[in-house]
Amino acid sequence: MNQSEQKSLPGRRAFLQAGAVAALAPIVANAAQDAPAWAMIIDLNRCIGCQSCTLACKALYDVPKKYRTRVSVSDNDEGRVAFLPVLCWQCENPACMSACPSRAFYKENGVVRVETKLCTGCGACEKACPFDAVFVDPRSQKAMKCNFCRSVSSSPPACVEACASHARLFGDLRHPDPAFAAALAQHPKSLAPPSTGSCQVLYIPLQHKEGKL
Repeated sequence: MNQSEQKSLPGRRAFLQAGAVAALAPIVANAAQDAPAWAMIIDLNRCIGCQSCTLACKALYDVPKKYRTRVSVSDNDEGRVAFLPVLCWQCENPACMSACPSRAFYKENGVVRVETKLCTGCGACEKACPFDAVFVDPRSQKAMKCNFCRSVSSSPPACVEACASHARLFGDLRHPDPAFAAALAQHPKSLAPPSTGSCQVLYIPLQHKEGKL
């Protein structure tokens, strides 16, 4: 890399970061000024359906017959096999939180979390979630869901670290690193209905064969 390219690189990064944060301002607006706003971006063009993310999550939490994340498989209109990694979308207006009679659900840095000491295992959250992303652990009788592994690690979530094709990216919407900012610049979209509000899990759409979105 020559000297002129080195000088131009910080400007390009700053541009990507500024554009990404501006595009997602509604998500970040409610966060504390210096607090992180954690989010995940999933590039559907990179996912190969290997289920490494599912296995890594399963190995870490080992809940019988339940999954915090999984990859669904379908055929699109072109006859192309499409893989869709799914997990809790960390909704802005989470139905699980509204349904919980013991107020065990709360939001922290963009992540919907469960205070297990308050959870009674009544299952109201499980019934309320329209995305099948919350469940009651049959062993502890406590609600469980994806929380981006914030309760066990300060590193990226297990599913992100296990993804061989780098289809999953994890980062801070307030202070995105260059890789996360570049992914945000591709205008990832939420798949959740408008009633949920903004979500912290965003998808880069699958490209058609001719290369157009």
